[in-house]
Amino acid sequence: MIIPVTFDAHSSSSSNAQKLPPSLAKISHDEVVLLDLQGALELESTHPNERDGKLVGTLSIDNDLKRPILRIGHHLIEGNLVNLPKPLAVLHRSPVSARISNSQVDEDVAMDSREESSESIINSPTIQWNALAIVKRKILFSKRPMPVVGKPS
Repeated sequence: MIIPVTFDAHSSSSSNAQKLPPSLAKISHDEVVLLDLQGALELESTHPNERDGKLVGTLSIDNDLKRPILRIGHHLIEGNLVNLPKPLAVLHRSPVSARISNSQVDEDVAMDSREESSESIINSPTIQWNALAIVKRKILFSKRPMPVVGKPS
């Protein structure tokens, strides 16, 4: 089976795209970087949709790009910026309705429908895959978190 994947060249080079803060822009403005955490994050919510868009923590990186630090609540986690052995693609799956011409539809259906247009929309589910980004690096947080005394982030 062949799965068509389209790459949208306009999404990554758009001037309207939101830019990263200066401390994180040292990695890249347009590059997607994977965050690899060990363990689980627990967020307070009664419904899974309540977690969408919530602030989890604060990520900062030193000047040498060698020590990313993630602060989540009263915990501080140090990590490393690592290249992935194989790049990963971020794909978005979207349904697309298939179009066929009236000449391809059965004669009985064509006589009943009497549409003016030369195309009909068939409700067969066709899937389209769009590649949003290619991930080449990740920030690996493999150490245990250190407790921080003071105000949480």
